[in-house]
Amino acid sequence: MSVLAVVYLAVRSTQPTAQTAAEAGLVAFVATVANILGSVAFARVGTVTPQHARSSVRRLLTLARSLATQYTRMTTVIADGNDRSTAIQARIMTAEVESALLTLRDAINDWNEVHGEALAEVLRDVE
Repeated sequence: MSVLAVVYLAVRSTQPTAQTAAEAGLVAFVATVANILGSVAFARVGTVTPQHARSSVRRLLTLARSLATQYTRMTTVIADGNDRSTAIQARIMTAEVESALLTLRDAINDWNEVHGEALAEVLRDVE
């Protein structure tokens, strides 16, 4: 729509007669509508939907519960003083932490697709 307005203005500017008030008003109206439509279209880019937010919170809660459970188990096993049980629990906890890291990377990649610039800013602040 805005391209048509630009093309019209380019063609019209080569004409020997001046643009009438009605033509100028029509071009201004078309340009305004094009700006509004463009704003509406680009306003949705990068917005977080409730579905994204719920998914993110769900993953974080799953990670928190999983790691808290493993921490409690590991603390209990260490308190018992059984080296064999501690070694077994350490292996289980290692697998759980690896799974948590993979889930976090997946969540970060999802947010990067939605808010890449915000994620880049946070990562710069962390480093």
